[in-house]
Amino acid sequence: MTNPVTYDEAGPAGLVMLEEDDLDDAAVPAPAPLEPRALPGRRVSIVLDDGTPAGVTHVVRVTNRELVLWDKTAPRRQWGAAQDVPFLANTFTAWAAARRAGVIGDLKFEAFQELCLDVTDLAEDDSDAARPTRRAPAAG
Repeated sequence: MTNPVTYDEAGPAGLVMLEEDDLDDAAVPAPAPLEPRALPGRRVSIVLDDGTPAGVTHVVRVTNRELVLWDKTAPRRQWGAAQDVPFLANTFTAWAAARRAGVIGDLKFEAFQELCLDVTDLAEDDSDAARPTRRAPAAG
């Protein structure tokens, strides 16, 4: 029995496994090049007027969880659509991400809104890339 060959180094779940005896250089295409994957959501920097030393910001990642929370909360509070109140929506999603990350404890949104001096979207950098994997060859 030969060792299985895989095109994904992450582990066995969901992989196409081939036996070495099944391989024929002419019939099996080369593995696809690695494709970088970004982490979900977007990073934001939060500046609070809460006694934090000047120049210190909190960086959190706003994900779908925060967007769904906005979608559920905005109608109940009659805030309108995100495109109509973009600063409120951005502040709310940053607050929700900061709470989820444990940055602000259980601070209520109204208090956070009063302390929040700035919320800025940050560019992704190399440290934000998820570990890329190779795709399995096309069946054929």
